[in-house]
Amino acid sequence: SKIDRNGNWGQPTPMSAPVNSSQNEGTMCFDSRGKTLWFTRCPSEPNMQLGCDIFMATQKGDNWNEPKRLELKDHDSTNVGHPCVSPDGKTLIFASNMAGGFGGVDLWMSTYDKRSDSWSLPINLGAEINTAQNDMFPTWGPNGELFYSSNGLVGMGGLDIYKATQVGEEMKW
Repeated sequence: SKIDRNGNWGQPTPMSAPVNSSQNEGTMCFDSRGKTLWFTRCPSEPNMQLGCDIFMATQKGDNWNEPKRLELKDHDSTNVGHPCVSPDGKTLIFASNMAGGFGGVDLWMSTYDKRSDSWSLPINLGAEINTAQNDMFPTWGPNGELFYSSNGLVGMGGLDIYKATQVGEEMKW
């Protein structure tokens, strides 16, 4: 959807292939220039338990290049999704039910290595963020905060929104 001169949003239009496919695409984010896209894609195969993945695509002119699946999962049935990339495009925070978490869905982090053109093995964001329940839907705030939802902390009920502030230069909250 585009904004007109008066600040009104126009009619939404679907993104074209290869981003949209016959699979289920969902939560997405862009780098600060809007030239790289990360999104969740979940296969829709009957009678199969295939987990969701995060894909990355770069813009080429008015189109998008073929998306690449990020190697983040520990098992085929693991779900990874809800990508949230730092403003510099080097840190990816996402939600996953992979082994080694605190329970339910946790927030995990991976960093990009330009030299090898790959993402690091995911690291759990730890007990400062994650609970025994579900912690998901991460988003970077304008001042480097991490906003996310949790149903494992005391709140109003169900999923509530929380804000974590980074401590130091490392990804500690």
